[in-house]
Amino acid sequence: HVMDVVPVEKMEDWISRGLISDQHDAEVLTNLANTILRHDCTPRCQKRVKSEGGEDDFKCRKLHSVRDTPDPTQDQWVTMEYDWGGDVKELLEQIGIYNSSTNQYANPFFTPTRHMTGVQPNATCNMSPVDRELFAILRAMQNLQWLHHTNGVCKYVVKYLVKIDQNNRVTLYANPKTGAIEVGSTF
Repeated sequence: HVMDVVPVEKMEDWISRGLISDQHDAEVLTNLANTILRHDCTPRCQKRVKSEGGEDDFKCRKLHSVRDTPDPTQDQWVTMEYDWGGDVKELLEQIGIYNSSTNQYANPFFTPTRHMTGVQPNATCNMSPVDRELFAILRAMQNLQWLHHTNGVCKYVVKYLVKIDQNNRVTLYANPKTGAIEVGSTF
């Protein structure tokens, strides 16, 4: 499975708080997570990384739960890659915020981070972002993103505000019998 939803050291605490009823419930919750939290990459979540006409021209936008973290067993904050561009870096270096020789920024605003949930290190599948306790309460799919520093949050929110989803279509039509305008959507 991808992760232990209920960390063994927290099982009694979760039972006392009512997040789970018993050890069997923890197993049920873990099986549910393996079913609904799996992230299977599709063209919808891919970004172009090169233009050579091959299958590796695109990469999943979702960081891999195991491969993209220094220690997949731990909850941690991972730096999000963001290229500010040469002109911006030059100006930031002039005012003492960027050091080109070390490629480091003096202000955390310029190095956004994202939370990665600890998972089983031998997991081969990818997992959608989740908060274990919220998952225990809601028992539903989550795409919970914890981002630090303003740039990361703005970039994430703006992506969803301006992205046109090619896989979603809204249809307006008139009912010929009643004349009523109806709205339908497909995903």
